[in-house]
Amino acid sequence: MKYLILITFLLTTMFTASAATHNTKLMNGQSKTYDRKYNLTENTKFTLTFETTGKQITKQCGENIEAKITSTGNLVFSVLKIDNDGNIELEVEYKNLTFNLGHPKGPLKTDFSPLVGHKVRFSISATGKAFGFEGFEDLPPINRDLLGLMTKEDHIKPFTKLFPFMPASPKNVGESWTEIVSFENDDEIEQNNFAYTILEETKVDGYNCLKIKATREITNSGVTVQNGTEIERELEGEGESIIYFAYEEGMVLKIEEATALEGTIRAGDQIIPTSKETITKIKMNFD
Repeated sequence: MKYLILITFLLTTMFTASAATHNTKLMNGQSKTYDRKYNLTENTKFTLTFETTGKQITKQCGENIEAKITSTGNLVFSVLKIDNDGNIELEVEYKNLTFNLGHPKGPLKTDFSPLVGHKVRFSISATGKAFGFEGFEDLPPINRDLLGLMTKEDHIKPFTKLFPFMPASPKNVGESWTEIVSFENDDEIEQNNFAYTILEETKVDGYNCLKIKATREITNSGVTVQNGTEIERELEGEGESIIYFAYEEGMVLKIEEATALEGTIRAGDQIIPTSKETITKIKMNFD
């Protein structure tokens, strides 16, 4: 029973990057151009809220075992300074984080309450690349049950994928660009092939925004050892997002993404077909 719960829990947390490389290709579009770089001003504050819901299905002995996934968060960002290259230094305060896995073999919850009130720092470039992580090593221990204590890298990973890539040059409605994001760590290799298209200019909550469609193809593989047993995974899938970029403020305002993955998990001599579907909603609220 523990292996089934562990496999499901691994799949809910593994699609995060420890190191990424970017390879971008731009394609020409229409006439009106928009500057889409991240360009916040010092002392700006905003609150990020997110919610992920979904399901994980594993098939064993001809039976589908479904687990419900729910995760929520609330973080406060402050712009500390901007350097001459346009890099934005951010301070992040943890306000609330939850993770729940409703598995028929037994639920799993992670208690993130020790993080509340703690602050960390990192920077993003004008194109959205995150770097310069500070203070993560001082965060209190968070126990993820079967996966053990979170490491510094585990805390950093969500921030490396938070800000969608925006090319340095202004672009037009109807124009597209692509990006390849690949990363690996000790037990995981993943590649994401992104394609972005500016759909239209629109207003969201009073902000002038570019509505951007993003699609991605995902491949993921890796091996995790738990209690002496190797858990090997091979998965692939796709995702589709709608991104609202407030170009006058120089920040993403809202992201809505749906992903679907399928593959197999090998645990010892068991080969387990699996699939996962999630919907994630992210919103930035400026003070």
